[in-house]
Amino acid sequence: MKKIKITTIISTSILIISTIMAIFPFYMMMIMSTRTNQQIITKLYMTPGNQLINNAKMVFKSGFLLFYWNSIYIAVVSALIGVLFSAAAGFAISKYTFKASKAMQNIIIIVMSIPFGVSIVGFIIEMKNLGLSNTHLPLIISAMISPYGVFLFTQFAKDSFPTEIMESARIDGCNELKIFFKLFLPFTRSACVTLFLMIFMYSWNNFLTPLVFINKQAMYTIPLGIFALGNQYRQEYGARMFALALATIPILVIFAINSKSLIRGLTSGAIKG
Repeated sequence: MKKIKITTIISTSILIISTIMAIFPFYMMMIMSTRTNQQIITKLYMTPGNQLINNAKMVFKSGFLLFYWNSIYIAVVSALIGVLFSAAAGFAISKYTFKASKAMQNIIIIVMSIPFGVSIVGFIIEMKNLGLSNTHLPLIISAMISPYGVFLFTQFAKDSFPTEIMESARIDGCNELKIFFKLFLPFTRSACVTLFLMIFMYSWNNFLTPLVFINKQAMYTIPLGIFALGNQYRQEYGARMFALALATIPILVIFAINSKSLIRGLTSGAIKG
């Protein structure tokens, strides 16, 4: 009993300390959003100040609600299309036999190891030649193409979706689209949720791609909107902290609701294969 109590105390203490360390940056961000620039620069305050309303007014006057909407719809559209494309590619590579299937799997693994920053120059040239500068399409395209997502669904299709189910469905009269939408996607729900969250988070936090392609303020996303707060002579740190706190809320809510599916999706593909 003593051993059990000691281990319980140690594990609980570690969890409490870890939780405090995880929450502390968000707490400090909230505290700084209630302070002036001078207070933030000169001293580390642990208690709220009286500048929250002023900082909030500055944020909303900058058009932050429009930036919020831009980020939401870009992230949602990118995630939905990215999940659909990745699921279709993974399903095809794992369940259909064709000459290039092995080569495609190898190419996907190679592409996964290439940072986006290395290929962004070619992507910029391509988007400009297509006349897509100052539109949200480059932001959606760059987020929805996910080599990791294709790899994830390929593994799920191999391990979690038996070929016998496809054969039985064909016997019952299902075509390939019905098998994909009515059988494969429900079987891989945890992978869908996992990839949706990953693409959503990438798109939500993406700063480099909007910085390169977006020049019109009405098309700014949250990272660009936060970066633009203030002017060339003065940086509004308190307002930026308030905007960052608002930008963090959707991520916290989504992960709190779907944490189990996320963990299941990240671990299921590593169990077999």
